[in-house]
Amino acid sequence: MTQSHKSVTMVELFYDLIFAYAVGRMAQALALPTHGFIAPRMLGEFLMMLLVFWVIWTYQTVLANRYFSGCLKIL
Repeated sequence: MTQSHKSVTMVELFYDLIFAYAVGRMAQALALPTHGFIAPRMLGEFLMMLLVFWVIWTYQTVLANRYFSGCLKIL
């Protein structure tokens, strides 16, 4: 099996930056616990939002690069 060299485009780097920023902002809610502990509701909300952003990021970076060549497909 041969591997071809594929460059990363600026659009892909931009999407990675946006998703990293979004996850960082969501994590700030967990960084400052109230009264010394993290509320289960806040933890659940963080995990659900993380799942949503993970699915979108996976589609954009992995699946779109693998199956769509020649043009960039955006949601």
